[in-house]
Amino acid sequence: MYRLKQKINNNSLPSSVINSFINADGAALKVAIFFLINNKGSFEDLSSELNLSDQAIKRSIQFWEDNGLLEIENEITEEKPNTYRLNHDDMSKAVLLNPEISILLQESQQILGRELPLSESRVLIEIYQTLLPSIYGILNLESFWSTRVPTKKVITETLYSSRTWNNLGIKEDSECEMQIKIMEKHDSYVKEVAKLMSVSPDDFNRRQKNIISSWLDNYSYDSSFIAEVLLRKPDATIPYINTVLKNWYKNGYKTISDTRQTPTNIIDNKTNDELSPLFEKLLKKKQG
Repeated sequence: MYRLKQKINNNSLPSSVINSFINADGAALKVAIFFLINNKGSFEDLSSELNLSDQAIKRSIQFWEDNGLLEIENEITEEKPNTYRLNHDDMSKAVLLNPEISILLQESQQILGRELPLSESRVLIEIYQTLLPSIYGILNLESFWSTRVPTKKVITETLYSSRTWNNLGIKEDSECEMQIKIMEKHDSYVKEVAKLMSVSPDDFNRRQKNIISSWLDNYSYDSSFIAEVLLRKPDATIPYINTVLKNWYKNGYKTISDTRQTPTNIIDNKTNDELSPLFEKLLKKKQG
């Protein structure tokens, strides 16, 4: 017979978990633990942290929605511009009063190779008026994304990047040029990592791409370090690789030979590997 070394107060767990855990599969339990620790999260958060298939995540979310643990939080998604909504008259005035906006819309149509619908014209005007007052910068972003995503997603990605630049205080054309070079460097790095993991770069969501880019920005680790992790664990996931690289950086490893001085201090058990980031958070929360 076994018993817990530490008593758990059942009253601190939601009744939906207590009543439904016996019918939950492994994926659903991981999703429940994630939300018990983090309180809320997006589909991308779950995909990045839990190493579950999209189908398993959707099934698990539906399970906990049906059993009363989860609910959809109404919020403005990142795909929608966090700005005021221009009506048709305001848009017409903006074009008439500012020739640069007219140029922006005309050049955007050239880049996309199609006529802009009203909704996309509105987004571009709002980007220019509230996020990035540089036509040169906006058109460069459109050119960057037009070669990397389907044409219908170019304006959305331009909006997302403009928000990021706005948070960084990017306004001048020279600053825009520098950021484009950084984005090109990140894109090339993500493609290298995808090739090493035998997947398409399109299989990575935006959050995962940001995590991968951070390996280059924060640790200065080129793709050979990712190849080294995969050599030791061919089925390594992004969270796993992230943990290994973080440990190597903390230990001051700067070359591949440095990393081979000691074995990778990560449990090489798939189930434990998938849950370790969650339990690490839970431990920190408990100790804090």
